Amino acid sequence: MEAGKIDRRRRYTLLVIREAFFALLAEVGFARMTVADICRRADINRGTFYLHYEDKFALLDALIDEALAAAPPLEGTEAGHSCAACLE
Repeated sequence: MEAGKIDRRRRYTLLVIREAFFALLAEVGFARMTVADICRRADINRGTFYLHYEDKFALLDALIDEALAAAPPLEGTEAGHSCAACLE
């Protein structure tokens, strides 16, 4: 398999976990959501969840990282540009 290419089954599993997470986030909020709730909604085994994420906080971190990576760069910033240099 090529590097960077995700297996179809893995891609499906990550998708259903993500969909279940966002559905539960809207319904009960992050604090009341459990890994068991996510797994029940996604129709997966808890062991499958733990193959991909350490806990619900790791899932949240991964989703935030994914969203930040997909966001366009801020206007007026360049790659390697440090805002600290602007303050000097």
